[in-house]
Amino acid sequence: MDTIVGKEIKGAILTIVERKTGFLIAEKLEQGRKAKPLARELVRLLLPFKDVVYTITADNGSEFAERKYIARMFDTEFYFAHSYASWERGLNEYTNKLIKQYMPKKESLEKYNK
Repeated sequence: MDTIVGKEIKGAILTIVERKTGFLIAEKLEQGRKAKPLARELVRLLLPFKDVVYTITADNGSEFAERKYIARMFDTEFYFAHSYASWERGLNEYTNKLIKQYMPKKESLEKYNK
């Protein structure tokens, strides 16, 4: 799980990638990387898959500060990758790279729909 941030940190895209299948859920976050709105959106997105969510791994960003709430909602473990160890979430980083190919650098995310 990770976020892609737009120009001047206005808005963000939450990306959730299932490691074994590569299944991707991506959602535009209107309130950017704020922890509580992100947690609510994450729960909304993953609720249909609650029975198959066994663990969640994210980077060390402050946007994932509500990790205890998220873990409790899914009765699962929430892990953080080590600092500066992006390879621990390699598929997610690669998926974000592919998404960014279609978004010019330093572009605002406001023009993109949910």
